[in-house]
Amino acid sequence: MKPTAVESATLATVGYDADRKLLQIEFRDQSVYQYFEVPTEVHNAS
Repeated sequence: MKPTAVESATLATVGYDADRKLLQIEFRDQSVYQYFEVPTEVHNAS
């Protein structure tokens, strides 16, 4: 997974691993949330 920096007041990076269906969101306060079983279609719609 290669996290991508985003322009946001609250988010720092967003990454997605299609093989594992894992969505990872890092916030500016350095907290990280991982969402499992996220279909590729859902990630692509964002």
